[in-house]
Formats: sequence, structure tokens, C-alpha cells
Amino acid sequence: MSYKRKKSPFWWTSFTDANGKRVRRSLGTTNRKEAEALEAKWKGEAFQQQAWDVEPDHTFEELMLGYLNASASDKRSAKTDRQRTKSLKRFFCRKSGKRHPTDRHTWIHHVQTGGRGS
Repeated sequence: MSYKRKKSPFWWTSFTDANGKRVRRSLGTTNRKEAEALEAKWKGEAFQQQAWDVEPDHTFEELMLGYLNASASDKRSAKTDRQRTKSLKRFFCRKSGKRHPTDRHTWIHHVQTGGRGS
């Protein structure tokens, strides 16, 4: 159940993720109905991941941010990775911000043809 915290205008949630770890995080909204809907989505994703091994969808930004944060201290090319992310974002986020399963193949073809069309 979502709840309010002192000194925060946002609704918060607390639930157990697919790995059995307690998650406490802001829902990022002051609207109770939006908070409840987002909380239900997150809990549903955690259940599907735990029960059926179904990975939740992620936006391009979520994936790239995770990659850049995880690799920044290990790579000499972290700055180059950040620059290339901008180009990749323009390609992969041209519509909804969500990845599509065929985008990876389209990108490979795009690179192999030197950025030219079919």
C-alpha cells in the first residue's frame, strides 16, 4: 500500500522484489491514483519475474543509465560511451522511448550499410 512520508510531497511504496529484497522508493507523484497504479505495476512485474521468470520492459534510458553507471569506473572509454549513447538514443527512441525487439537488427543493418537506407 502506498503511503506518504514526512517532508516529501510524493507517495511512497514498500514491497518485496523478485529476489526477496525489500524495496522502498518514491512513486514520484503527488496524485494518489497514479501512485496506486504505478505501485500495482511494479508489484505485478516483481511477481511475474519471481513466479514466471518474466523480465519487465525497460526504456532505453533505463538500460543505458544502468550500463553507463556500471561501466564508468572500469572503462577508459566511458566518456565516448556517453557520447555514443546520444546517437543510439536518437535511433532507438524515435517513437515511444521503448525498445522494440527488431530494433537491434535494424541498428546492425544501419551500421553495416554505413547509415544508408536499404
